[in-house]
Amino acid sequence: MFTAAAATAVVPDSRWSAARTILIAGCVAGFLDIMYAITVWAFKGVSPLRILQSVAGGLMGREAWTGGLPTAVLGAVAHFGISIGAAAVFYWVATRWRLLTDRPLLSGICYGFGFYLFMQYVVLPLSAAPGGGGGNWRLDWMLAGALFAHTILFGTPIALLTRYGRRGA
Repeated sequence: MFTAAAATAVVPDSRWSAARTILIAGCVAGFLDIMYAITVWAFKGVSPLRILQSVAGGLMGREAWTGGLPTAVLGAVAHFGISIGAAAVFYWVATRWRLLTDRPLLSGICYGFGFYLFMQYVVLPLSAAPGGGGGNWRLDWMLAGALFAHTILFGTPIALLTRYGRRGA
């Protein structure tokens, strides 16, 4: 006999779990963001190792640049940890405010912009990174690129993947 309970056992739930959604969104956004940085800085002769060491510099300060591959790995772990954390925050807020998943492009761009401000004015000043954040609001290619990376390559994938993972919720 075929019942509704049997049908739900045969047809898997169309939604991802919260953990899967957060992990995928955070990793995709983190990958796009770090690949943007690696690509842009490669044109200035900066190696991917140095980019990841600069992320580790937020934890270690200037010593990060002398630590070789281990500090680059630490930078990668920190970068993806922050990205997954950002995806978790967005997901949590989206469970309470459906507008974020109803309008994922707009909410992703806004979230990415807000995340940029949070990193520049809260995280970096509190970190051990030389320079301490604060941002440079002179409109140049660096600022335009940073805003592009955070809004389009970071916030938007988090919003779109959260919407996809929560579809039907």
